[in-house]
Amino acid sequence: MILMNKNNIVDGSTALVPKREERDYQQERRKQQQKEIELINKRKEKLVKNKLKIMLSIGIGFSMGIILVMRFAYICNLRQESITMQNQIATIGKENENLKVELLKYDNIKYIEEIAVKKLNMERPNLGQAIYCDLDTKYFKDNKLQKKDTKKLSFIEFIKSKLF
Repeated sequence: MILMNKNNIVDGSTALVPKREERDYQQERRKQQQKEIELINKRKEKLVKNKLKIMLSIGIGFSMGIILVMRFAYICNLRQESITMQNQIATIGKENENLKVELLKYDNIKYIEEIAVKKLNMERPNLGQAIYCDLDTKYFKDNKLQKKDTKKLSFIEFIKSKLF
């Protein structure tokens, strides 16, 4: 049994008497709504982060694809240039061989004589008309002497060369 005084003080045991708490249900409801709003915001942030990650990975994949296609196009262009260069080398080699054949044709003295007589109306000289030149005579100065003159000599060597 519980006895109460005039001052509302309980005498005796209060084990069976529940504690009364006054709850503010509106405040609890606001807290609950705030928690729900925070949870929704966290979910939205996670979705936005996931979307950003996905968009970033798609962008990286797209850029890698573009880079690979550009690299492949560059390699194809180089291959095409190589093929054209090889074709040019082959044609120039053929032209070179043709020029060598023509050069060998003109190297033959009989062929030159034949062209001179037929096309240019030249005649073979007689022994009386031939002029002979002596090529052993030196008409020009020797290059070795010119090189010595161009060297700078010291003052003493210059005097020695003039005196002796």
